Amino acid sequence: MKLNYIFTTFSFLFLLYVFYRAEIFYQGTKSFYYKPYYFISLFLILTSVLLYFFSKKIRTYFYLIFFSVFISFYCYETYLYFYLKSIDNLDLTSKTVRKEYFNKTGMEYDTRNILEVYGDLIKVEKKISINLGDIGYFLNKQNNDLRLFPLAPSTSNSKIIYCNENGYYATYVSDRYGFNNPDNQWDKNVIENVLIGDSYIEGSCVNRPEDISSVVRSKSGNTTLNLGVGGSGILIQLAILEEYLKNRKVNNLILFFYEGNDLKNLKNELDIKLLRNYLFKNGYSQELIKKQDDLNLLLDGYLKKVYKKNLDKNKSYLVQTDKKIKDEILKGIKLYRARNLIFKPQMDIPREFELSLKKIKTFAEKKNANIYFVYLPEFKRFNSFYYSEKQFNQVKNLVINQKIIFIDTIKEIFEKENDPLNLFPFKQRGHYTSEGYEKLGELILKKIK
Repeated sequence: MKLNYIFTTFSFLFLLYVFYRAEIFYQGTKSFYYKPYYFISLFLILTSVLLYFFSKKIRTYFYLIFFSVFISFYCYETYLYFYLKSIDNLDLTSKTVRKEYFNKTGMEYDTRNILEVYGDLIKVEKKISINLGDIGYFLNKQNNDLRLFPLAPSTSNSKIIYCNENGYYATYVSDRYGFNNPDNQWDKNVIENVLIGDSYIEGSCVNRPEDISSVVRSKSGNTTLNLGVGGSGILIQLAILEEYLKNRKVNNLILFFYEGNDLKNLKNELDIKLLRNYLFKNGYSQELIKKQDDLNLLLDGYLKKVYKKNLDKNKSYLVQTDKKIKDEILKGIKLYRARNLIFKPQMDIPREFELSLKKIKTFAEKKNANIYFVYLPEFKRFNSFYYSEKQFNQVKNLVINQKIIFIDTIKEIFEKENDPLNLFPFKQRGHYTSEGYEKLGELILKKIK
């Protein structure tokens, strides 16, 4: 009977843990994820109660089966760890990758972290900075009373160090507002094409003119603005349009959605009161165009603070190796991979996504602009033996119901490739290659003509 008490206690504790994570820690925002675990915990509680009415022999058989399944799950989790690691190698500086890069280019793969590159360049460059992505989110976490929320990813009119997935650190000279454009694209009041989205639109991790916007710009000969910001979701993208294009005529507005994390990014953005103003207060603006000097001081001060803090540490400001190891151990204990394979959790589309999309559509209609919605796939879609189409179908139906033109790049580009992984750096997880960006740019041009 002692084992029965342990099993019953475990079942109730499991239910309490699920409740804590779902309703307290995540405040009910991940109920879609924890729903299966509620059913499991209730099943375990019911089973533990029923076992009191069975013979000792039957209880023994049950516990043997239960613990065998339990151990099997951990064996399966171990297998998945090594299997997924083999097909999703995150070490872009591995010997194999460095050798491939050298054979292709005759140059050594740059293995420095981004702060080391910054430290080398500030010795010779007057205006040098790092692409900080959705820096406003991190500044807000440090100061909840942030009164100036940056939307552009970097300081203006500076040489910007971006990222390295192809063997070299991509760089560009930012425009007057800190975006990845030749500055003269802002000289005209009528903008032919505006591309907005996350880091894939921003141009990670290639040099100009290999990003999507540059392909569209060079092959059309028309004014084309890149308003992509790494780590942004649709709420920040709405805010960018309101701040920087309020008084501009736009002919084509192309909104990109990345299936890997755009909904998660939106969830983070909704936690920020200032950003919610763009969604729920008509005409709200920080007047950022008039505050570029203040924004430059804010971003430059943050970068110098981070650089000084990490000057003598062998780690980048984005990734800490020790934390990654601890996270992997914790994932193993929680059967993270096995559970994801079985339940395939994906976020439901939040109401605010639809509201933001409606506001962006209204923004385009007021300017008499054509609006397009481009769906971008993640690496995991093509290298995993499990991938749910739930999010794709929900987003597509929502966009079509809004009478917005939906562009399916999975069907139009990736599924036409013999191996879609060829469009990712060294066939590893990351952003797209220059070839992938070029194909996307050509598809956009085809659709907007």
